[in-house]
Amino acid sequence: MTHLVKHLLDRIEALSESQQDRVVRRFIALLEAAPGADPLPVVAELAAPGDPPLWQAASPEEQARMWTSWVDSHRGGPGIPDEALRRVNLYD
Repeated sequence: MTHLVKHLLDRIEALSESQQDRVVRRFIALLEAAPGADPLPVVAELAAPGDPPLWQAASPEEQARMWTSWVDSHRGGPGIPDEALRRVNLYD
């Protein structure tokens, strides 16, 4: 695991400073979105006032990956009861 982390850090260090900031902001946003995670107040400090929101800056592939990750984090919930799916109850 530490080998993977070192490899990722090496790749991040090879990026420009603005790209590094963008990667760090995305990483922290993903950490915040993780189930059971405490909010990280650092995100507000990292986001530059003129930067577009993450959903605008991310590529379609990144957005799909983040969406799938968010959906997968909500497994095991109570779900929708069967009676809620009956036609009569759909319009209540």
